Formats: sequence, C-alpha cells, structure tokens
Amino acid sequence: MGLHRWCTRLDLAIVPGVLYLWRRRTLANAAESTARTLESDGNSTSDSRDHGNTRTIEYGDDRFSCTVVRSPNETWTVAYGCGTGTDECRAFVFREADRRFSVTTEQPVAAAIADTGHIAVLEALGPDGDAGKLAVFDLDGEVVLTHYVNAAVTDCAITADGSYAAAGTSDPDRRVYVFDVAAGELRAEHEPSVGVERLDFSRSGGDVRLELRDGEDVSAI
Repeated sequence: MGLHRWCTRLDLAIVPGVLYLWRRRTLANAAESTARTLESDGNSTSDSRDHGNTRTIEYGDDRFSCTVVRSPNETWTVAYGCGTGTDECRAFVFREADRRFSVTTEQPVAAAIADTGHIAVLEALGPDGDAGKLAVFDLDGEVVLTHYVNAAVTDCAITADGSYAAAGTSDPDRRVYVFDVAAGELRAEHEPSVGVERLDFSRSGGDVRLELRDGEDVSAI
C-alpha cells in the first residue's frame, strides 16, 4: 500500500464535541495498596512506547496483567490491564521505580503518558466494546478531561508536555479527536482516508503533529 501524508495545523479548525465532554471530574481515591511489579514476559519491541511489553503487578489481593507504556523521556511509566482474579481493571503510574497513583478503568484498550506524568487512557465500553471513552488524568489521579464516543476505539496519544491528547475510533465512525487538555476542549476532529490503528504525537518546529498509522499507511494532522 502506498504512503499517504498530509499536514493540517491543529489550530485551523475547532469542532464542537460530538457527544459528551467534561472538564475536571474529581476522582475519589480510596487508600491504595502498594503496587509491585512482579515479573516481565520479556516480549518487547523496538517501539519507544514499549507496546507489547507486559508486566504483572500485584495490587491488593489480585494480580494485574498489564501492558507497559513509557513516557518519551522514559522517566514515567503507565501500566494498564485487568486483574487475573477479578473483573477490575486499573492503570498504574510510576515515576521511575516509585508508584505515584493508580486509577480504576473500564476495559483499557490503550494508554499514553507524557513527560509530565499526565496519562491518557482509552477504554472500551459496553458488552461488545462498541462504545468508548478517553480519560486524561493529572498527577493527583484526578480526571481533567473525559470524552465519550459511540464507536469502537483503537488508540490514544498525549504530547510530551501533556498539552494535547488524541483518540481514534474505528468504522463506522473512523475519526480522530484532538483535545486541548488544559482547556478541556475538543480542538480538532479529523476523518482519515485510512484506518486509525496507531496514534503518535511529534513536534516539527513549533507545530504539533499527530501521526496516524494503519499498517504501512501513514498520514499526519
């Protein structure tokens, strides 16, 4: 398949939220048990975000099989997954070896973490996973942005400085939503000509770019 590429400045179009957008939902955290990394299966890739690298984390009386994603500067780590003994799913945030917080999620599909420690978690909703939610959490484990979609979700991304977050959906919606995290606003909505299998933010000069990947096809907004 050919390589498709186009560029659009994020600030050219501001599209109102299609469904729901809340800013600042406080997360009520109970006292947390110590989360401890127990083992690695050794399956990692050359990807800087460590997609496919897994860890088992002990939390309370359960063990969580988690996918691990590191921040661009490799200082922060988010590990997301579900318990082996319960239906509970969580995302754990570490600064180097120290756990900073964890949050309860629905079925996590993807997560990304900024150099600031802010995380974006993409969750599948419903018995068939035909709806989804993007949630962005700050360093206190509080939700600063939430967005719901009536479509299956594919991947999410967050800029290194935590300023922007993005989420992708599959058919029939097949869109990419880009958010200003601090403002809690949807900044851009894009309907790509290819699927949205993978999202990655980068900077080119002073411009923020979001790469969309679907197999060998790559585009950018």
